[in-house]
Amino acid sequence: MGILSAVIPTLGGECLEQTLAMLNGGSQVPDEVLVCVPEGEEMKANVDAFKNVRVVRTEERGQVAQRARGFREAVGEFVLQLDDDVTVDESCLKVLVESIEAAGEDIALAPFFLDPATGNPLHRAEWRGFFRRVNLFLMNGRRGYQPGTVTLSGHSFGPEDNDAEPNFKEVEWLSGGCVLHRRTNLFTENYFPFAGKAYCEDLIHSFHLRERGVRLGVCRWAKCYTEGGGDWGSLSECYAEYRARKYYLRLIAGSWIRLHIWYLAALLRSTMMRVTGK
Repeated sequence: MGILSAVIPTLGGECLEQTLAMLNGGSQVPDEVLVCVPEGEEMKANVDAFKNVRVVRTEERGQVAQRARGFREAVGEFVLQLDDDVTVDESCLKVLVESIEAAGEDIALAPFFLDPATGNPLHRAEWRGFFRRVNLFLMNGRRGYQPGTVTLSGHSFGPEDNDAEPNFKEVEWLSGGCVLHRRTNLFTENYFPFAGKAYCEDLIHSFHLRERGVRLGVCRWAKCYTEGGGDWGSLSECYAEYRARKYYLRLIAGSWIRLHIWYLAALLRSTMMRVTGK
């Protein structure tokens, strides 16, 4: 096996310490870990205990820009992109590396994401009930629920949680929290066109990878843990996500009508929940 690098864009929060501890405590340990922090940002996490960690100060601020800088400096044949709030299972990296070596050069692989509190799949699909079925129809029409795919409205379904499925499953998108690449497939420039939080960056990244001819796959036997995203905290957050998803929808030539109806319905639901307290 060649050299394994890991790149972690971060603002230096304390959660990074657990991420590094789990990364270095597994059966496959990266040869180098590049922690990419914007210049002037205070590093609250203590990273000195990890000998393979190097802090890279970035001129640009933003998850994708910071990661791109780390990609440019990484020396590994294999490069793991990892968020600072994602922890990997003991065997996660080993499974990913062995799988990508077996799958060939034109592929990027992600593990299966689990909720750290329950151990349940993070992208568990539950579409029972009238309102959830309406939501599903708004997103994907008669296509319905199709695991591992992108919907007509530019949203995404998680991979299948099925023990009968093989380890490797090809999908249309990968969650950006943990992905293993071959160095030759890295995007070393900032592809995210907006400032602030990088909403939908994983979908945009997946689109560019597939346009380049890189296949995307999920390894069910590789596990990692992170908390799921919540509802919008404000209208400005809603708009920032909408703006990014609209940009992505333009890339994939999706349905603008479905996108706008979905956001209108989501805003109405959110408003009703705040008014009723439910």
